[in-house]
Amino acid sequence: MNRTKASESMKQLRQERRANDQCAQCELHSTTYLCVFCKASRDFRKELRIHYRMNNNLCLNCGRAPQFEESLCEKCFIKKKEKYPNRPIRKLKKWKITNHILYNLMMEKSCSTSDLAKHVGVSERSVLKWIFENAIPNENNAKVAADFFGMKPGQLFPTHSTFDSEETT
Repeated sequence: MNRTKASESMKQLRQERRANDQCAQCELHSTTYLCVFCKASRDFRKELRIHYRMNNNLCLNCGRAPQFEESLCEKCFIKKKEKYPNRPIRKLKKWKITNHILYNLMMEKSCSTSDLAKHVGVSERSVLKWIFENAIPNENNAKVAADFFGMKPGQLFPTHSTFDSEETT
């Protein structure tokens, strides 16, 4: 049996087990993809693998010797660059950017939505709403976000009139 047929049959076997509320790996009754034992075993093996690769200065993704970044080999580094080429924010096809000022500042600073969310203390989804859905943060969050970029809240969120009136007082 060649490799593709074997992988297809294993995939089919796992799907059948899931349909019967069984662990995909060991066939024990489980309401999740893997039972508690298989998940713990998988997590333990992953931790061992990462620990070994870190101690031996190997690529964390594939185990090869790194060449570009400390933790990535040449192939993984290229894959990462192809997947996210200088774009800390992925542009969703269906959404249109409504706050171009915030979006451009984040691009210039190479700041991801998760970075800004952590700094402000909100969820990443909230930051995405500010960029793509023209949502306005509360006053405190707007001030923290504006301070992060060295601006005033009225400059960062120009569509909201209350930020403009507060700056003049």
